[in-house]
Amino acid sequence: MKRHLPLSFTLLLLCFTCSNLWAEVYPISFAQRVSQAQTIALVTLEDQHSYKDDQGQQIFTLNHLKVMTYLKGHRQDAFIYLITPGGIVGNEGQYTFPSARLDKHHEYIVMLAADNQRIDDKAFRALYPNRVQALAYGSKQGILTLQDGLYKDLLVLPPSTEGAIFRHIAQLIGEESLTPNGELFPPRIHQIPSPNRATISALKKRSGVGGFAGGTIDSSYVLVIEGGDLNPLGLGFPTPMLTVSTVEFSNADDGGATMIQCPVPITDIFQWQADSIEVMVPDQAGTGIVRVSPFGTTAVTSPITIDWSVVPSYSTTQGFTNSTRQRLEWLDINNVGGYTFEFESAVLTNTSALAAYIRAMETWRCNSSVNIQYSTLPVNLSIAQNGISQVVFEPASNLPAGVLYEATLRFNSSFAVPSCVRFNTLWRVTELDIAFVDAPGAPFSWNFGPGASAGNVYDFESVALTAIGRAMGIGYINDITSAMHYMLPAGTDRRNLSSGEINAAQYKMAHSIVPNCIIPPNPMTAVSSLNCVLAGGIDNPPSGDIFKENETLFSLSPNPVKNFLSMELLGAGKGTASFRLMDLSGRQLLHQQWEHEKESTGQIDLKGLSSGIYLYHLDIGQSSFQGKLVKE
Repeated sequence: MKRHLPLSFTLLLLCFTCSNLWAEVYPISFAQRVSQAQTIALVTLEDQHSYKDDQGQQIFTLNHLKVMTYLKGHRQDAFIYLITPGGIVGNEGQYTFPSARLDKHHEYIVMLAADNQRIDDKAFRALYPNRVQALAYGSKQGILTLQDGLYKDLLVLPPSTEGAIFRHIAQLIGEESLTPNGELFPPRIHQIPSPNRATISALKKRSGVGGFAGGTIDSSYVLVIEGGDLNPLGLGFPTPMLTVSTVEFSNADDGGATMIQCPVPITDIFQWQADSIEVMVPDQAGTGIVRVSPFGTTAVTSPITIDWSVVPSYSTTQGFTNSTRQRLEWLDINNVGGYTFEFESAVLTNTSALAAYIRAMETWRCNSSVNIQYSTLPVNLSIAQNGISQVVFEPASNLPAGVLYEATLRFNSSFAVPSCVRFNTLWRVTELDIAFVDAPGAPFSWNFGPGASAGNVYDFESVALTAIGRAMGIGYINDITSAMHYMLPAGTDRRNLSSGEINAAQYKMAHSIVPNCIIPPNPMTAVSSLNCVLAGGIDNPPSGDIFKENETLFSLSPNPVKNFLSMELLGAGKGTASFRLMDLSGRQLLHQQWEHEKESTGQIDLKGLSSGIYLYHLDIGQSSFQGKLVKE
């Protein structure tokens, strides 16, 4: 029988029946990429700038690419322009994963889709109306990086020489390699650098305990590279401002297939002397090697283990002369302790997918205390900068080809003179958005679990675990057992966190739960590992106050006069009933147990509880009930 609840309490109940690859992309053939690309060119990066779309809801970066030769779609343009999602505009930032990250130290073969006038930089197009602005076809798969004389394809091709790649493309489309002015561009033969007598004698941290980590701004994590006689003249490490000397790390974004350098400008290099170099480890750096290349000679290498990585911001905001690394912090962004994921109807109605996503959330919560929650009120909006952390399914046609998901981390800076300036400027994460492809391209599909994956099936829980980590700003780790490894092959389940990503999240938590410099401060509330299992969404709509599971009837109603909840149980046989009440961070506030006969009633004392939203969980026999109540 439906009963009207007193106005002094609103009881909102939604009970769930409870029973006790590549991580970002799936492979697209090289032939398909060549066929679908409108333009293929060998390029170098000349410049970059970020901009907002017309609605001010997305940030993109326009990569200015100087063309060495066209392999398809010849043009006379000396420059073409690659659009990549993400960037920083003023005090607002966005990172989207997966997305290619180009630098000025490599050459690339880029496969561009059609000229894109929907998300292009309109101001730039007004100046240069006929220049191509396009996305890479296949996202990261549409870019091949030249590394040590070989082109590295993310998924399909083995490392290939320039001659082999040129011939392969020519055989597929029948076009010659032509420079912008129409001259033939023959493939080059890689020149091996001259040898040197350099040595790296030691790698160490500037201070502190523990291993090496990427993306931090803490001075204790600065990497000290010690060595000697590092050029033919015996002069030690040559100064990078005066030579072509470099420091490089294995790239965790492709498993170490390529190398990345310390970013330019030089703010990540603290010291460069004849016998030592001190650098901040880039967030893309992974376990593999670190190498120094004095005067462009053969690199001096040393093995290195990067235990974990976090994603920082780089900005000149608040007094920096050069673009400088700054920390991204988590906050209480929704006034209930942290971040709340809102699902579109297509996710909520796919109960297996929803359950898998919640399991992935709980894995992060229970291992790192990060306060991420969810709501069960559907939010059917397009992914955008709107203050809502959204989880949606997208048709494959709405995402780049071959992409399993796009995870977007949005952030901005808060500052107040004199406390919130320079390194103390608070770059805070404001929104976490994740769009999963609704169905990977044939022959691939999703496994929503909880059973094991097999064949050409991607495990949704494993991918969600990685996507949540990326959206929160956790970097990749070059450890094949890690959930934050860039590769998750089909048919593989990786549903637990290794020590690396746990350490990364706990590092971020340590900075995010303390008061900050803005007024009023709103630090994140840590989740207790003892009460980290999510007990239902925080915005459950009313659905009545009598529920049935198996043979058990359960009713719960408030008594505002005596400040307690009345509970009635029918069925379930004899046993122990257990009722827990938690706050929205998962912290347990009370736990009552009693022996249950076939029928029983109970009272839950609410004295001492302030007004607010609470979660409950009832276990009895083989039945479980969970939901939300609001004390007004």
